[in-house]
Amino acid sequence: SFREVLNLVDAQSNHILLHVPIFQRRYCWGASQLENFVKDIIKFATKPYERVGKKSHSFGRIVVSERDEDNRLVIVDGQQRLTTVCIFLSSVRDFLVVRGMSAEIVRMINKILFPLGNDKDCILTPTYFDREPFRACVKTTNSFTEYISQSESGGNARSDIINSRLLLDQA
Repeated sequence: SFREVLNLVDAQSNHILLHVPIFQRRYCWGASQLENFVKDIIKFATKPYERVGKKSHSFGRIVVSERDEDNRLVIVDGQQRLTTVCIFLSSVRDFLVVRGMSAEIVRMINKILFPLGNDKDCILTPTYFDREPFRACVKTTNSFTEYISQSESGGNARSDIINSRLLLDQA
């Protein structure tokens, strides 16, 4: 499950971070994939036991290879889904923060996204060209807002990561 993948630890109880190698394609989910993702989350959250007695739901396969030189697991397949999960979690967290709701859930989401601490790296490092917009999405509410303002004033095209975050914010 995503919960297990996002909470991996090694034999010494050190958190294992995830890394998308540079040769992987950039994040490219659009509205239809995000709509299906959100529908699956809603379906599972509201009716978890309606699927022939199953207590879990598959969001697809995630394939990792051996750890890299920084002790991170390299994502071979599933980077689009993992990236979307992180963006979704940051969207939920920021929704709660802006409304002053559930500090405990905010803390739990931050612990998933930043298992080594909020001032450290995210659980997932996306491929090179997606890193800047991804960090802006997941770091803090302010970092995302500032990134949007700067990119709009600079006339830059939005990345699919930013577009996905904006769509998830509206869901």
